[in-house]
Amino acid sequence: MKNTTALIITLLCLFYSLNNYAQENAFENPFSKGKKLIGGGITFQDSANESIPSDSSDYYRENSSNGFGISPYFGFFLRENVAIGVKANYSTSNYESETKYASNGYSNSRKSKDYGVGFFLIRYFTIKNRFGLSLNPTINLTRYKAEQLSNSFNFDPYDLYNSNSDDSKGIGISAGLNAGLYYAISNKFIIETKLLGLSARYSEGNTTRKNINGDTVYTTDDKNNSINLNFVNTISFDQVFTINYIF
Repeated sequence: MKNTTALIITLLCLFYSLNNYAQENAFENPFSKGKKLIGGGITFQDSANESIPSDSSDYYRENSSNGFGISPYFGFFLRENVAIGVKANYSTSNYESETKYASNGYSNSRKSKDYGVGFFLIRYFTIKNRFGLSLNPTINLTRYKAEQLSNSFNFDPYDLYNSNSDDSKGIGISAGLNAGLYYAISNKFIIETKLLGLSARYSEGNTTRKNINGDTVYTTDDKNNSINLNFVNTISFDQVFTINYIF
């Protein structure tokens, strides 16, 4: 929480300083009725680590993960300071883990993909010249698919004695409200932040498990719902800063 508070205070000071620096330049409100905006975010994630205890050579564990996402959007201003629009999203992620002991081990891997469309409204509240607040309610429809594989094996000789695969797919709907700050670099380029977000999500689908022989073990129906309140607590381009182009 201390890191979150410090980050919010830092962003407020930065935006306010930029506003004071540029307030003498000619500037018109960019959020005029009839104008359009485009923007979006791109995310990348890649990590890997391994664990080898110093007091034992009979244990080894390795994990790796990576992901990519893109979320473009387009909107237009119904009236001054109020815009509506549509957006799309696509993301993939991969995770692999392997643990080995002296005579056996196990591994897990998971691949997932999400894609969908959504609708949004954004309301800008000018505080001073180029600087202000933004409120952004959204609704999103998403399809997801995931594949997970779990293996158990022995060494010397190698023997894969157990293997299960889980295939999951389904749809989800979510609604959210984001709040943040904006700073108008010019009449066409706007920097925005996301300081907090409230979201509710419901999803349903099914998961099919197959054994080492490829036979179906069972199929389950999956239903999940959640409500989340998130504060910005890390610096990342897609989470804290986005750039909109207005024309």
